[in-house]
Amino acid sequence: MEIGAHQLNKECELMKLPFPKRLGLFYIESSDDCVYLVYKYYDGTRKIMKLDRYELPEAGWERVSLE
Repeated sequence: MEIGAHQLNKECELMKLPFPKRLGLFYIESSDDCVYLVYKYYDGTRKIMKLDRYELPEAGWERVSLE
């Protein structure tokens, strides 16, 4: 799955969030309804964008519990 910098920048502007700089601080969060791209900012985590319209891989996911 690839999300371009332009699309990510547009989504951050809509959410009034600074542009993310570290790739390792991204993760994907899912619920029964939606899948989101989430980023760990210095002041907490924020859902940046909904990933439902992107083609997500069928396998290779690692499930983790966040506290």
